[in-house]
Amino acid sequence: TLLSKVDMPVINDSDPDNLTVSDKEFVLRKGDDLFTIQFPIEALDIIFDNIIANACSHGFIGKDKEYYIRFRSELDGKNISILISNNGAPLHRDLGSNHVFKYGNTTSSSLDGHYGIGGYQIWKLMKEHNGVAEVISTPEEEFTVTYKLTFPISNLVSVLYMANRSSISNKS
Repeated sequence: TLLSKVDMPVINDSDPDNLTVSDKEFVLRKGDDLFTIQFPIEALDIIFDNIIANACSHGFIGKDKEYYIRFRSELDGKNISILISNNGAPLHRDLGSNHVFKYGNTTSSSLDGHYGIGGYQIWKLMKEHNGVAEVISTPEEEFTVTYKLTFPISNLVSVLYMANRSSISNKS
């Protein structure tokens, strides 16, 4: 395909009547994957902050071991998933995504300072931006709690490039 043979320059499309194409900056280089997601960075910041805060305040109890948070990604053809796991205390066996993401529910055994808002914010932001969130509890494994955030793949970058390239060559 055309995209696999060329580098994709940055396109300044702030003024649709006067598109400019950079000859020094590139969005993608030949051979790069074209998989992207459309998701506001502010929403991701809130989501990641809540997941990490939950691990630290609920899972990382005691000082008997070193605690870790692991980030992984998976691609299934239509979606990109980010899996954020921790090796802290597992969720109570009766708790799952339905409980964690419901407003007002907390996974804390102590209600001191825990209001059950973080999980709900994660679910709500993912849903608002066409993503899906789930919590996976695997108490028998090293990483006992995993948040799986699934985003639909967008090829917006390549679509913009092809559309803008066509309109630029037509202006010449």
